[in-house]
Amino acid sequence: MGNTHNNNKKGNKMGQRLNIEIMSNGNTLANCYYHWSGYTATSLELVKTITDSIESGDYSGNNVQGAIELLRKTGAEFNGEAWEAAKKEKLVEGDCPDCLGRNAGLIAVTEKEMKSTRDWEEGRNTIELDKKTIRFECLWKMEGVEDEDIWERIKDLFTNIDVSAYIWSIPFDRIDEVLEGVLRAQKETRGRFSIDGQGFTSIF
Repeated sequence: MGNTHNNNKKGNKMGQRLNIEIMSNGNTLANCYYHWSGYTATSLELVKTITDSIESGDYSGNNVQGAIELLRKTGAEFNGEAWEAAKKEKLVEGDCPDCLGRNAGLIAVTEKEMKSTRDWEEGRNTIELDKKTIRFECLWKMEGVEDEDIWERIKDLFTNIDVSAYIWSIPFDRIDEVLEGVLRAQKETRGRFSIDGQGFTSIF
């Protein structure tokens, strides 16, 4: 059992480091590093903040500027280095805004800075603007069940979410349902739940 991304070169976890990527038509517009947010429910809550803004139309469109606006809804911002790199490529302008640090989220929009985010991630959630879906990866797959009673209680918690390996594809309009189910599982079944017969364990 293991989470989808574990790129810590020392081989031990340092706080479930999360990368949220925003894509459109196969292109990554921006990503964001959150140092302590790669847990299942926490990362779903961040994604929900973004998808709520998308659904309400509270951003400027499926472009780099729109992606920056959406990530800022979570409290994230550029640090000085990432801002200057983006400014050099004429993706932003003006003075660097105040940044609350890596726990609040560090935005990247240039290829070099986005690669740096990926190098540190332990979990990734990708928001696909054109498809209105989330590729959600912050969870563990259950390889075996030692407690049949828990398995009986978690059956059919979710159905009809597309699952490939560790990755869920969640439509925007089902994010509330999935978050509610994850929180319920964390209270009732030690974080365990299933989708179409495959068991998963929440990271919390």
